[in-house]
Amino acid sequence: MHVVIINNKFPPNQGIGGRRMALLAKYLLGKGHSVSVICQKPYSDNKMNLQWLSQDDQEKVHYVFVKNKNYLNQAIFSNQLLVKIFTPLLRWLFNILHQGNIYDSSLFQQSDILSALTKIHNQHRIDWIIATAAPFNLLYYSAIFKKRFPDVRLCCDIRDPWLKNDNYGYQNLSSRRKEIEKNKMRFVLQQADLISSPHPSCLREMAPFCELPDKLHLIEHCYEQESVHNTNQDPKLQVNSEKNTIKFVYAGTIYPKCEAYFQQLNTHLQFIKKEHPALYQKFSFHIYSDDYPKMKPLLKDHAFHFSPAIGSAISTPLEEADYIIIMVNDSMKDLYITKVFDYSVYQKPYAFLGAKGELIAMMEQQKIGMEIGQILENYWDPSLPSPIWNLKEFKQHFSFEAIGQKWMQQLTSPNL
Repeated sequence: MHVVIINNKFPPNQGIGGRRMALLAKYLLGKGHSVSVICQKPYSDNKMNLQWLSQDDQEKVHYVFVKNKNYLNQAIFSNQLLVKIFTPLLRWLFNILHQGNIYDSSLFQQSDILSALTKIHNQHRIDWIIATAAPFNLLYYSAIFKKRFPDVRLCCDIRDPWLKNDNYGYQNLSSRRKEIEKNKMRFVLQQADLISSPHPSCLREMAPFCELPDKLHLIEHCYEQESVHNTNQDPKLQVNSEKNTIKFVYAGTIYPKCEAYFQQLNTHLQFIKKEHPALYQKFSFHIYSDDYPKMKPLLKDHAFHFSPAIGSAISTPLEEADYIIIMVNDSMKDLYITKVFDYSVYQKPYAFLGAKGELIAMMEQQKIGMEIGQILENYWDPSLPSPIWNLKEFKQHFSFEAIGQKWMQQLTSPNL
């Protein structure tokens, strides 16, 4: 089987957006299938991103690199004064040239994507195209190709909500531009043979626009031991109130609009500080993030240790933690974020901080974590039963092999 993956952040590009498809490619290569990849041209040739796909596996992949032509996005994130001055002019120009979302990072790549697919198909017949979004125009370009070559099967994999997301500029679109994006989504749903997502909420967003709901399939993220860290440390899954310290660790981005949850945590800690001072002295929080100034003002009175991100060295603090903090804002509350799967390698329970939704419901159902306030309360109220953590079963259910088999069931289904 020849599978073409279209994913702008696929390794050697850096970024979490390439994780899901890189692990799928690894599984397919391991089963003897051919994999071609269309992705964004890397910004740097200095180092291959080996976190999700080894250099040996990358050498087995046939790559076609396309140029990032969304200069508006590049301008927005630039620190150069001259670029910032001309950004409003660029935004005005993009609004003239494009009728949908001008912040989609695959903007103006249509001809490059279609040319690459045609060339690959002529050289080695394509069985499946798996296009992943965001950016969502990659799905649209793939659907155009599918319409031209109906014998090629198309899977559109949705990692984020298309029309209900705060992160890609959609909430600021005019009603006319939103309708254009909605029509793109309808076209994609019509052309695709399979619509997959790791999030039930994304599939629910698609369902009202999909004439054939049997196309929609939940394929979760996977746990993969080798890709993150190889630890032989024995699991420490039970609450141990006799320890001198109880260590919570957070690593990663601190998302916007989380201030209310920092205040909730501050309230919990103030109560424990007043009512249970000996217990309060045991708590220790370690935050590794370049965004920590967002969190520091509301929690500066407690035992918080703030540090910039430390890259792969984070494995040591995570191994030493009693709890790993998972933090989300309201727009992410229903997404099964990859961090939950990646950090399960450390076999530590999760302390959830953020908006309640399907993510915390899944964590509680799988018995891998609970809200941080409940965890703190468990220590000072002996009448509460100790939580029973179940990371082993979680890891078996979402293992690399189990999710790989789930993919293969769909890609080899006689009904598609």
